[in-house]
Amino acid sequence: GINAEYGGFYLGLAFTVPVDPRSRFVVPKYNPTRNWTPEGALSIGGCYVVIYPLESPGGYQLFGRTLPTWDTFGTAEPFNPQQPWIGEMFDQFTYYLVSDEEFENYYAAFKAGKFKIDVKETVFDMKEYNEKYENNSQVIAELLEFKKHQKEAMEKELQLELAQRNQIPVTMPEIKDDNGELPQGHARITADISASVWKIKVKEKDVLTNAVVVVLEAMKTELQVNVKGSFEVLKICVVEGQVVNAGDTLVIVKY
Repeated sequence: GINAEYGGFYLGLAFTVPVDPRSRFVVPKYNPTRNWTPEGALSIGGCYVVIYPLESPGGYQLFGRTLPTWDTFGTAEPFNPQQPWIGEMFDQFTYYLVSDEEFENYYAAFKAGKFKIDVKETVFDMKEYNEKYENNSQVIAELLEFKKHQKEAMEKELQLELAQRNQIPVTMPEIKDDNGELPQGHARITADISASVWKIKVKEKDVLTNAVVVVLEAMKTELQVNVKGSFEVLKICVVEGQVVNAGDTLVIVKY
């Protein structure tokens, strides 16, 4: 079982930790983050296991799929309009291994409101927990051995990362714009906020009307940079993956 500590970073998302301390991993988040994660995705970030309740951006490491923990209209049991999420503080989640085909069938039934999640009333007994885990000499010995291997692996991974980082030349691309005065009918399309250049949607000499020229990414959110009217792309001033600040030139166009 996995215990819930509610209060995640998204609607109906529970921060949970494995009941058995020997099953608690610590992993880093993705950098940069994903711009899309499917609902019901099982993932780990730091020491927490979470279920993504809705499709959303995310940076936790993915390791499986289960049913979502959010139903916007609360139409399927055990959800309801007053509580469109499942799970409360100290609730326990238990997962079962199924095939891809079985999961797709369960998921389709869930989306159709025909799958009922099994919810049972139980008691989480701290005395029983302490006797089983905290005061159990065998568990303590196995946990210490686990943490020893975990620390050694983390140190090895850190050294490998530092060695690889030192082999990469640190060169930051520059904005390809001299900031000089532009002829009449030309315009600089700039970034509104500090962000990463996620995708460049145009090429130089493209002639377009009402089009997205660049997609930025900031705080797990895609931001489309649109240019209205008919225009020609004269110069692309950034590259994908580049970090830009508010006011930096992305592209230069001619109307």
